[in-house]
Amino acid sequence: MDIIMPEKEKFNRDDIGNLLKEIDAFSGKKLKNRIELQELLEITADKNKYDIFSELIFTSKYVQGLMRVIKNGVNNPEIKNLDQIKEDLSKNIEIVFALLRELIAVSDKELIHKYERNFLEMSGESFARLNSLMTDLERTKMYFNSIKRK
Repeated sequence: MDIIMPEKEKFNRDDIGNLLKEIDAFSGKKLKNRIELQELLEITADKNKYDIFSELIFTSKYVQGLMRVIKNGVNNPEIKNLDQIKEDLSKNIEIVFALLRELIAVSDKELIHKYERNFLEMSGESFARLNSLMTDLERTKMYFNSIKRK
């Protein structure tokens, strides 16, 4: 089965079940938002939104990396540009919001409402869920990167 095309994260609708299993196995069975990841993969394949999905998983991976730097940077005196990193983090979280909204905008109203309520509201709970989703999207990007190297 050929899930990936060179340079782009492309997959067929029929491959999503297997793709999700492969991503989960790659992550060590650590995916926490399997249903939502499947929904995003389905929207991507059904509506040909590969560029948006690719940017979403890339930016999610970048945000997760920035969050790790900030978490570790508080105790590391060698990291001098923490304010710049926080500013970059804030800007890229906004990008994730925009990309997620753009991706789900082509789905039905019920799914849009679910994502707005669970991931895109301005609340601590919503941000925690978004962070968990971004972690799964980061793992997805890492999976696609590993495939490209083969």
